[in-house]
Amino acid sequence: MGIREAHVAREADAWDGLLARYARLTSEQQTLEGVLPGWSARDLVWHCAYWAGDIAPYLSSLMDGSFVDPFEADEALGDRMNAEIAAEAKTMSAAEVMERSLAARARLIAAWSWLTEEPTAAAAHWFAEQSFVHYDEHAEEIARFADALGR
Repeated sequence: MGIREAHVAREADAWDGLLARYARLTSEQQTLEGVLPGWSARDLVWHCAYWAGDIAPYLSSLMDGSFVDPFEADEALGDRMNAEIAAEAKTMSAAEVMERSLAARARLIAAWSWLTEEPTAAAAHWFAEQSFVHYDEHAEEIARFADALGR
């Protein structure tokens, strides 16, 4: 199995793990802030999917070495975007979060599968960081939150 297939499999496993922890919570608990300060589990599911889908358009520039990391030029960009993502999540229903999350993930997987050559180290790194590494991080936070609620 090459890196392309391995990353797709790892992304799917991590997504399933994130959703399994999310499903430990009742629908009401999924919207309670406190998983992280100001963030609910539902907010974090959308946050993870948003960032996974966000990297899709950049894969070609990561492949040819022309990618410019926007966060290096603006250290506050990530915080501003995260605040916008969290605010957006709070306006969505559970069904909309799932629908839009699946669409974001589909964009990432489609862009990854359209690569015409083996992914570069930079592309593989960003794919991992924006998907399964990120999912695992927040899945653990959601699990701790569920544990604290006795779920």
